[in-house]
Amino acid sequence: MKETDGTKINWIGAIDSSKLAEIIKAIETGIKENKTKDVTILIDSIGGSVNASLAFYQWIKFNKISLTTVGLSTVASSAVTVLLAGSKRICFENTTFLVHRMTYPFDGEMSEYDLEEKTTFFRTGNTKVKTLYKKETRLSDAEIERLLSKDWIVITAEEAIEKGIVHEIMELE
Repeated sequence: MKETDGTKINWIGAIDSSKLAEIIKAIETGIKENKTKDVTILIDSIGGSVNASLAFYQWIKFNKISLTTVGLSTVASSAVTVLLAGSKRICFENTTFLVHRMTYPFDGEMSEYDLEEKTTFFRTGNTKVKTLYKKETRLSDAEIERLLSKDWIVITAEEAIEKGIVHEIMELE
């Protein structure tokens, strides 16, 4: 990876709406200061909000940001969605990816109607993530179903290349 005059941002930690707002502000500031839409985001995250990761993906695509994403050590759960927003995706040889079925926290008592609405919300989120994986990777529909129906599946850097999750493995010198 060559150094550019673009913006470089670290996304370390959870994927949530407050971190999303912080990252978007940093991208907007960097674009304004550097006068280029070339952005690199280095990611190390165990995941978090499906909605925040999908919002990030859509925001990047809507704004036509030239995004390079770099998986550092761990890219898990919704952090994989963040990584997939990159038009160029890189990881290191010891980067680990973790994918799993989508989960949402639901608190308190629920009526039958509430349960139906939450199930619809859950299925809609799963469909959005599956559609994104289909668009951005070389995974078949059956492989996407397999990956996103388990509690946890570990994917190595080499497997991430094969599956089209990343385009390049960067070796440390």
